[in-house]
Amino acid sequence: ELTEISLDKNEVETMVMPETFLFNHKQKIVYSAIVGRKNIPNKCVYIVSPFIDPKTLQRGHRIGETLDHIRQDGAEVYIITAAEEIGNYTKLQSDLRMREIEFTFVPKLHSKIYLFITNDSYNHITSDVPSLGILGSSNLTLPGISQQVGLGNIETNFTVPESSIEELEDIVMELYSKSSDYQQTLRKKMRNHRRQ
Repeated sequence: ELTEISLDKNEVETMVMPETFLFNHKQKIVYSAIVGRKNIPNKCVYIVSPFIDPKTLQRGHRIGETLDHIRQDGAEVYIITAAEEIGNYTKLQSDLRMREIEFTFVPKLHSKIYLFITNDSYNHITSDVPSLGILGSSNLTLPGISQQVGLGNIETNFTVPESSIEELEDIVMELYSKSSDYQQTLRKKMRNHRRQ
């Protein structure tokens, strides 16, 4: 069951309203939008980022803890990254599997999408908060999603209107259908390396 939140409902709702710009170098920051979803019942979470700093997904990092909290509340969590970066995730992939977070790889990926589908069937103070879809420039890296204003890259992201959430989920699911898990991706990489 979703744990009680310390924020008030208006604060959660305004954390990211649809059609809002999100930044790193000034408020509203994309990091707060992602971490704030811990306080909302989610049905599914999709993170699409070609570059991911493994530290952001570890148990001790706020984003990793947020995803664990969301997963423990019953949401499905999918992370899709670039197949070319597979060498960075040798240790992380087995830990994510233990935490029941699906981690897959797509060749030539360059999209950055953060999608949180609200579970409105929960009897909870925030279950009527809209789903959140973010498109933009931020990779899931420490400079891409900075915890403090002005410390990371200069990034520009945009929250999509509620009317576009379903279409954005379709786009993410199309990417997911083209993805492979860690072992499959590693085998493909080794086959391609032998052919060269």
